[in-house]
Amino acid sequence: MTRQLRLQIHAASFFGLLLSLSSYGQAAPLTPDQAPAVHNGVASCATSACHGKVAAVEGRNVWLNEYHIWSTQDRHSRAYQTLLTDRSKAMAQRLGLGSAHTAKACLDCHADNVAAAQRGQKFQLSDGVSCEACHGGSEKWLKSHTEPQVSHADNIANGLYPTENALDRSALCLSCHKGTGSKFADHTMMAAGHPRLTFELDTFTANQPGHYKIDADYQARKGKPAPGSLWMLGQMESGKRSLALIQQHAGTLAAENLAIYDCHSCHRPMNPARGQAQDDSRQLPAGSIRLEDSALDMIAVIFKVLWPEQSGAWHKAVAALHKAQAQQELALALTDLDNRLVSLEAKLRQQAATAADLANIRRQLIKLGEQGAYKDFTSAEQVFLALESLSYDLGDRQTLLPALDALYNSVADEYRFDHGAFVKALGKINN
Repeated sequence: MTRQLRLQIHAASFFGLLLSLSSYGQAAPLTPDQAPAVHNGVASCATSACHGKVAAVEGRNVWLNEYHIWSTQDRHSRAYQTLLTDRSKAMAQRLGLGSAHTAKACLDCHADNVAAAQRGQKFQLSDGVSCEACHGGSEKWLKSHTEPQVSHADNIANGLYPTENALDRSALCLSCHKGTGSKFADHTMMAAGHPRLTFELDTFTANQPGHYKIDADYQARKGKPAPGSLWMLGQMESGKRSLALIQQHAGTLAAENLAIYDCHSCHRPMNPARGQAQDDSRQLPAGSIRLEDSALDMIAVIFKVLWPEQSGAWHKAVAALHKAQAQQELALALTDLDNRLVSLEAKLRQQAATAADLANIRRQLIKLGEQGAYKDFTSAEQVFLALESLSYDLGDRQTLLPALDALYNSVADEYRFDHGAFVKALGKINN
């Protein structure tokens, strides 16, 4: 797709080329906001006989203080309250929404905004992103999940959402932290004051106040996560979501659709100019706006290490996406990239990455970064998140913490991003 404002693309004529971007070899479960089950509300989980204890209980397969952790430490519990702040009120006024805490566009991500018919007696919208917003409406599993003869698979069949599955968890998180066809923090929202969205599944999971432990019991019931799987599969789901959003919003360059582009194509200081990023969009003319492709940059490194014979083809496919100037070219480029993602995910299902693979991915990210591959802020930001995530998986985060802190400082302020400082911080990571 061209980055030049004068060129328009007419999506309506190519509805027949819609992408099948939601499947990776098996049917994905409906996310909790899409499934038809009744949501009984946080109060159904919060008693001291259930998940409302103050401290974890020894000898049980769950801690039973999950509600206490969520309500006191987890920002999801305060998501609805954010809509009552002066900033949110001002945003709603600018957008003509009335009030933020009653607007569907806001509630879809700041609360468990299921249909009225799906709200049980104890349900409260003001609970924010609550238990069932992530674990699914408890209509059919609330009682059965406490019975000893009922397996985790039984609970999943009854509507419990499989958050232990990296792809399914990523799809759920990204439905708000990146967007879907029905909920999307578009450019008009950001212009009104909504923060730019950024997300990386593994690091955000590690920094989230956990309410479970992957111990022997967890692994017996839900399986053992493969090292690096959250980062790799999270990036692939993020890439898939980017392609879907591009497909949906690339029809015109109307203001609300601009969020599929890299914010920093425009929102950066005019002097000094940072120059064209040396990546797959480098063929674009000076002054072009470019698609936000940070997940595709990270996937490129996964290809480079785990499937090197396909690495060059991936770069060519991303370049084709950036330079497509007609709707048919765009559809073909998106389909090509989606097929390559499906193939890579299938390969990972057959053979999980090893610790040596993860260490090599980390080395490649550092090497490419030092060579100038990540001059764009969003990609540099994802490099930091990737290195932090991989350090957790490789078990050397504490050793690397001073260097990781320095790298974080280099990407802490997107409007003061200094690529030279970023490269210098990369060089301090002893890999």
